[in-house]
Amino acid sequence: MNDISHQNSTNLVTNYYKPDAGIQWLVRYFETIKSDFISVGMTDNFIPRPDVAIVFNFGAIPKVLMPEVFELKPLFIASIANKPLQLKINGNLDSFIAICNASILSKVFKIDLLSSPYPITQTPDTLNGLWELLEKKRDNLERIEVFSEFIKSISREVYICDTIDNIYLNILDNCLHKPLHEMIDNAYCSVSSLQRKFLKRTGVSMKKLIRIARVNAIFNKMVKRNNFDYNSFLSDSNYYDQAHFMKDFRELTGFNPRQFFRKQNDLLKTISGVNETI
Repeated sequence: MNDISHQNSTNLVTNYYKPDAGIQWLVRYFETIKSDFISVGMTDNFIPRPDVAIVFNFGAIPKVLMPEVFELKPLFIASIANKPLQLKINGNLDSFIAICNASILSKVFKIDLLSSPYPITQTPDTLNGLWELLEKKRDNLERIEVFSEFIKSISREVYICDTIDNIYLNILDNCLHKPLHEMIDNAYCSVSSLQRKFLKRTGVSMKKLIRIARVNAIFNKMVKRNNFDYNSFLSDSNYYDQAHFMKDFRELTGFNPRQFFRKQNDLLKTISGVNETI
């Protein structure tokens, strides 16, 4: 298990951890965010992600400012963000986050992500008591161990990916390299049936997820570069032209790329789950 720690100029300390092999079918990685008291609220946008997250807040509760104003909960499942989202952080933050595969989480916990209110979904009864167990622990590794054992206890059999899972994972791994028709060529049922099942299991269509995954992958590439070069990003991202790239980026972030990366900062990277090394 890798522990990658990063402290940035916003006084947030972020750690990333790889899950052990026993729960990698569900959890992609863990993220923990802690801070000293923040007297002045910090606000920034959230980059849409192609996965979902089980979020535990043991300190201050972040607030959503856009698309509408509401306070998040101590425990919630963050669905796939498919439109611009802005968060505000105030106070002493202590968050433990499990980044998960959407199609698998919805199947295991019997959640209909399609009917869930954006950007959070209902918390399944299966997770009852887990917040209290984790809140008693202060060490990140102890929390990961408790969470991992909890997940193993409710899913004792080895999870076997189905067709929807395979398409979902294929999109996450190959969104920059393969068109959708290649990813569903070997599916056992019709395209319309796939679309209906995929939408219910992930909350977004296959085409929408590819767009979200592409923008997220491009964002992760951009934050590692010092210069902004449209041509290199287009050639790396399977976009036909700059217009399509600009349209997707603005729709999902609320900004065009130049505007967005002119305001890029450590808070944006932290709340968007950017991990350059894991």
